[in-house]
Parts: sequence; structure tokens; C-alpha cells
Amino acid sequence: MKTIISLLVVLSLVTACSASGNNGFTAKKQLPTELVNINTADTTALMTLPGIGSVLANRIVDYRSLYGDFETIDDLMKVKGIKQAKFDKIRIWITVSPN
Repeated sequence: MKTIISLLVVLSLVTACSASGNNGFTAKKQLPTELVNINTADTTALMTLPGIGSVLANRIVDYRSLYGDFETIDDLMKVKGIKQAKFDKIRIWITVSPN
């Protein structure tokens, strides 16, 4: 009886993973192949940065639209949701230059 219950639990987990389409694994994010200019990058380019998903990418673009270009990469921390720890993870991947 325990074997049958264990088998049913495993089967339900496999079915749930298959239904989600990712087989229980999440894809690793592809890191940028070159520096990302935070003054010109679109949301797709920004999302290649570690820890930057669609919400933060949109916030960066919105911030830029409201306040203009970032003068330094450190200005990125003015965007809601980007604190020192997240910034430290992406600083080697970003640059600024005039738009």
C-alpha cells in the first residue's frame, strides 16, 4: 500500500512538472555578450542582466523616460528595486554613454 501511494505521489509530481512545460527545471539566464548601455538598452537587453526581470527592466526604461540619461552607472540605484546588492551583481555588465 505504501508503495502504491509513493508511486502515485511521484507520478503526480512528474505530471505537474510536465504540464508546466519546464520539466521541473528553470532555464539559466544567458548573460550579456557585451556591456549593456543602460541609457539606450531596451527591456530585452536589460533583462539579460543578472537579477533583472521584466518589472525592473520596465522601471529602468520608465525612469530614463522621466529623468533622462543616467550620468553614471551608480545612478541606476535611483531606480526602485535596485539596491546595492543587486547593483553589485550587474555593475561589471553595464555602462553609460549619452543617448
